[in-house]
Order: sequence, then C-alpha cells, then structure tokens
Amino acid sequence: MDYAKTKVLRDTGGWYAVLSPSGSEDARVLFRPVQDMIVIEYSGQFLRVPFKDGEATFTWQDRPYHIASMVFGDIRIDQEARPVAQGSVTTSGMRLERFEPELLPIIRALAWGLVLRSEELARDEFRGGAA
Repeated sequence: MDYAKTKVLRDTGGWYAVLSPSGSEDARVLFRPVQDMIVIEYSGQFLRVPFKDGEATFTWQDRPYHIASMVFGDIRIDQEARPVAQGSVTTSGMRLERFEPELLPIIRALAWGLVLRSEELARDEFRGGAA
C-alpha cells in the first residue's frame, strides 16, 4: 500500500464503501457488533469474518486465514502459521507495516472492518464491558 490513504464513504444500512485508487478493488464493509463479525462485499461475493474468543478465521481464495487477538490495537493475520499481514490501529484508521500480495484485492476492506471492530472494542472497554 505504500502508506496510501483509502477513501471510505458511509453507505446505507450501516455499510461503508471502501474505494481503491484504481476502482477495480472497491468493496463494501459492514461490522455486526452483536455477532462480532465483519462482512465484506467484493465483486458480488460476500466474505464473512466471524470472531470467537477474540480471534477470527476466514477463507479467501480457498486458503484459510487466522486473525490473532487485537489486544492493544495490534493486528496480525496468518495463513497456516505464515504471517501475511501485520499492522496496528491508529487514531486515523490503520497502518499496515506489511502484507502479502495475495490479500491485495481485499486488504483495504479487511483493514476497514478491523478498524470498525477495534472502535467497538474500545467503546465496550469504556463502558466497562467485554466483547
């Protein structure tokens, strides 16, 4: 991403439009706090990223991925124990220090979904609850 900023627009029904510079990787993202799940609509397909006990697994292009606990805003995504993305949530969104090209079509949308989830976790912490 070369520290590229991504334009995100509010859409209807709680969705966000996540725009890519080329337009070919535009996506929509929804975070469902009650289910603790990120939903990404990309090229007419839906990718669901459900969290359980603070971690998530999902399948992208027939490969399983794992998102580790987001404690302290740190993000780590592995594909069969191989790190494929690392970064951290910031006050302005997310900064990815690295990610593998295999995630390029969905990385912006996935990052935005993780930001939305992180905001919900922070609200829960502020209210004294747990997610």
